[in-house]
Amino acid sequence: MLRFRVLRFVAVTVAGLLLLFFLVDFVGLEEVYQVVSNMDHRIFVLAPASAMVSSHVYIYAWYVLLRGLGLPLGFKEAWKVMWCNIFVDQVLPSGSIGGEATRIMLLSKVTPDSVGEGLATIVVHRICSTVPFLAACLVGLVYFTFYLGVGPLA
Repeated sequence: MLRFRVLRFVAVTVAGLLLLFFLVDFVGLEEVYQVVSNMDHRIFVLAPASAMVSSHVYIYAWYVLLRGLGLPLGFKEAWKVMWCNIFVDQVLPSGSIGGEATRIMLLSKVTPDSVGEGLATIVVHRICSTVPFLAACLVGLVYFTFYLGVGPLA
């Protein structure tokens, strides 16, 4: 079993590196170097760190909902399910429907007796994560319209 995991890790790593080399070759190494060298290095370091922190907060919010209903799912399992959800959301051009379907499917395998409750946590989690996004969009719209003078109402 350990040998399979090591081989799978090596295969995925090699596939990722090959994809990265293909993308750099497609865009051009000089252009990639020019863009990266002109970036603010603090942003270059903080962007992935910020993405990881926000993803873990997103996962933890769902875990809190699961624990609130008493579903027998540990944080490690919730973490795995959510990263599969995030991966499918990023890979498939289906909005977030594919990722949520993946989360429902994986959750039903982990907690087969509580599919309805698990689905309820997914819906509530989706609503709870949409409200701050809409509020931030509204604040941004007001800022761009009234303070920067950009937009249809300016």
